[in-house]
Amino acid sequence: MKAGDPERSFLVRKLDGPGLGEGDPMPSTRETVSGPSRQLLVRWIADGATP
Repeated sequence: MKAGDPERSFLVRKLDGPGLGEGDPMPSTRETVSGPSRQLLVRWIADGATP
C-alpha cells in the first residue's frame, strides 16, 4: 500500500477483486465491502494511511 494513493492500494484491490496471483478477495465470506464502508477505506488511504 502506498500512503495517499488508493488507486495503488493492495487493500482496495483485494476488496474489488484481486488480480492474478493476488490471492482471494476480501472479505473471505460471501459478504462484500461496498458503498459507504468502501468509501471510508478509500478516504482513509487517500488521507495518508500507512501499513
